[in-house]
Amino acid sequence: MPLRWSLRRPMLSIVLVVYRMPVQASRTLLSLAPCYQRGVREQDYEVIVVENESDRMLGETEATRHARNVRYFARHETRRSPVFALNFGAAQARGSHIAVMIDGARMLTPGVVRLSLDALRIARHAAVATPGYHLGNKLQQLAVQEGYDEHADTALLDSIGWPTDGYRLHEIAVLSDSCRNGFLRPIAESNFLVMSRERWRRLGGMDERYNDYGGGYANLDLYLRLLQVPDTPAYLLYAEGTFHQFHGGGDHRHRWRCTAAHRLSDPTAGPGDSRLGSHPAECGPDPAGHATPGRSSLHAPLGGRRRCRMTAKPASPVPPTPPQVVSRFRR
Repeated sequence: MPLRWSLRRPMLSIVLVVYRMPVQASRTLLSLAPCYQRGVREQDYEVIVVENESDRMLGETEATRHARNVRYFARHETRRSPVFALNFGAAQARGSHIAVMIDGARMLTPGVVRLSLDALRIARHAAVATPGYHLGNKLQQLAVQEGYDEHADTALLDSIGWPTDGYRLHEIAVLSDSCRNGFLRPIAESNFLVMSRERWRRLGGMDERYNDYGGGYANLDLYLRLLQVPDTPAYLLYAEGTFHQFHGGGDHRHRWRCTAAHRLSDPTAGPGDSRLGSHPAECGPDPAGHATPGRSSLHAPLGGRRRCRMTAKPASPVPPTPPQVVSRFRR
């Protein structure tokens, strides 16, 4: 790594958490590389990859293959929640601002980094969010019931010639549940969420009481708490996006099948209600042998429903100020 680059402090540190998704994470890292992102240089930002050990490792060689501004950390994690890896990665950040990517399978459009930096130059303590999508013609937790898998993702990406034009991802994807009401209504979460280091410290990072698979409500909780901080202008990069790739093999399919079964069995469950930690009993343990939790995904000794904001489904966050637009329509 050139000394000139290593001594220059980047403005943005992107923290990416990876677990059992080597193919998907490699695509995500390509979509974060300066050769793909438009209007930025590698010294403007860094990518911190934190990989929890598994039987399907990405590895440092592959993680750093696409760009020189990537730092890689492998961790032995005994807990199933990724929030610990995310907080660890943020602690390694050298940038003045942090971008949270708790799901390493989220590919980006080519303007996300530049427009995030533009927003931060306008307002140092801004909350910058990007809408989320799922590859495919329906939400993947529903498509999996029809046999959707990693091969279907690959076929779709090949059909648009990705990564030649990253904006063509919009042609093969649908809005995720968290953005299902469109861009003129508040979104529930962002899988590329940017904030200043000061805001990150004030929030205390990701809530480590969260103890369930995936980012789940921990990601929604972080977004909600950030928007509730006074004097935090909210920006939405509505013409950009993060695109979820199917991943995880049998474990992932099993959990999503259980989620879909719960939605069908519970008429009160809305389209965005995944009810993590409340899958129906017939789903039983997951293929990895973990018992399916029966209630809150937070540790009970920390105060039950009154103190644990993630025990119940959080309401869609309402920004304290109307979201400002730092993107443009793309035909």
